[in-house]
Amino acid sequence: MAMGNRPAVPVAPLCRRARRWFIICTFLSLACSGAASAQEPAELTLRDALALALQRNSELAAFGKERAATEAAILQAGVLPNPVLEIAGDNRGNARKAEAGDRSTSIQLGQLIELGGKRGARVRVAEASRDLANWDYEAKRIA
Repeated sequence: MAMGNRPAVPVAPLCRRARRWFIICTFLSLACSGAASAQEPAELTLRDALALALQRNSELAAFGKERAATEAAILQAGVLPNPVLEIAGDNRGNARKAEAGDRSTSIQLGQLIELGGKRGARVRVAEASRDLANWDYEAKRIA
């Protein structure tokens, strides 16, 4: 079939279906939101209001994420550095030098050895950062 000879698609039934689905979805969402608000308690004590405010405070949630990040930083500071493997080859694609035996391949393995208590110092700095984040969280929670 040629591109210009496409069968005509009736537009009106498609629009009616889309409109019908939109109305149904809107009705269901309104009905569900009304049911959710009907479940709220009629009486709210001061203690409940304060607890709810602390739970839903976005700034406190951000401080909580920062505290979790500082805990992860402590773990990261305590690990040893990864070893390094290097592989290099010279004249691998040169056929003329290959015949002359002029190819070379080298493999190197390296491991950083930390001296002078560097790892312990990194852990202590990360722990101090965690303590500061905890103090910031408590200050924001109290304020």
